[in-house]
Amino acid sequence: MLKNQNDDVLENVKQSIKSAEIERRKIRFQHNFLELKNGAVRPLENEEFLADFLDFLKNKEKEQSDDKAVALDCLRTIVINDDVSIRERGLAVLSQYSQFVHDRNDQFGMTSILGIFYSWLLFETEVLPGSAVLCKRIEELLEWLIWKGLVKDAEKILFVLSQIHLGQIEKSVAIRGMAGNCIDSLKKKSILETLTDGYLDENEHRQYYKRILILLRSRAVTYLLNRVIASHSRVERLAIIDLLKLFGDDSIPILLKCLKADPSWSVVRNIIVILTEIGDLDLYKSIETYC
Repeated sequence: MLKNQNDDVLENVKQSIKSAEIERRKIRFQHNFLELKNGAVRPLENEEFLADFLDFLKNKEKEQSDDKAVALDCLRTIVINDDVSIRERGLAVLSQYSQFVHDRNDQFGMTSILGIFYSWLLFETEVLPGSAVLCKRIEELLEWLIWKGLVKDAEKILFVLSQIHLGQIEKSVAIRGMAGNCIDSLKKKSILETLTDGYLDENEHRQYYKRILILLRSRAVTYLLNRVIASHSRVERLAIIDLLKLFGDDSIPILLKCLKADPSWSVVRNIIVILTEIGDLDLYKSIETYC
C-alpha cells in the first residue's frame, strides 16, 4: 500500500517536472520568435528553436493564421539571408514544411510556400546541401498547382525557372541544370494533356495554360504534334496548330523529323502551315518537295 502511494507521488513529481519544462520551452520559443520577428537571426542557431518553429508552422490553428503568416514571412526572409549557414537552416525548415503541406493537400500552405520558393530562386547563387531535395519540393508544388488549376501561380514559378535555365538570370551552370530538371518534371503525358485541355477550354485562365506550354518548349511540341495527328476535331487541330506556330525554333527539328517519317498528307499539310508561319527562309528548301 505504502509502495503504491510512493509510486504515485513519484509519478506526480515527474509529471510536474515535465509540465514545467514544457512551459519553460514554450516561453523560450515565444521569446526567440519575437526576436526573429524583429530581425534577429540568433534564434536560428538553436536546434530546439528550429524544431519548435517547424512544429509551430505545422500545428498553428486557422483562427491564429495571422501568426502563421508572420512566421512564413520570417521564413521567406531567412532563406534569402546572406549568411549561408542561416540560409541552410531556413531551407531545411522550408523543405520539411513543404513536404508536410503537400502530403496533406493543404491549399493555404502550398500557396504560402509559393512566394518563398519564388524569392529563393531569384536570390540563390550557390548549390547548397539539400538543393536536390528542394528542387523535388518545387516539382511537387508545380504539379500540385497545375492539378488544382492554379496555373497563374504555376506560370510564375515556371517563368523564373525558364529564365534561370536559359541563362537570362545569371546563375551557375549547376543551378541552371537543376532548374532544367524542374521544368523536365512537367513533360509527363498526363500533365501535358491537362495543360492542353486547359488551353483548348475557353476560360479566363487559358492564357496561362498557353504560356506554360510555350515555356516547356520542345518538351511540349512533340505531345502537341501527336495530339494534332490523333485529333478528330477540326476545331481542336486548328487551335493547337495556332499554338505550335508560337514555339518558333523550338518546334522546327521535331516538325522536320515528322516530315521525314512520311506521314499522311493531312499531317504534311499542317506541318507546312506551321513551318511557313515561323517564316525561316532556310526552311523552304526542306519543305519544297512536299508542296
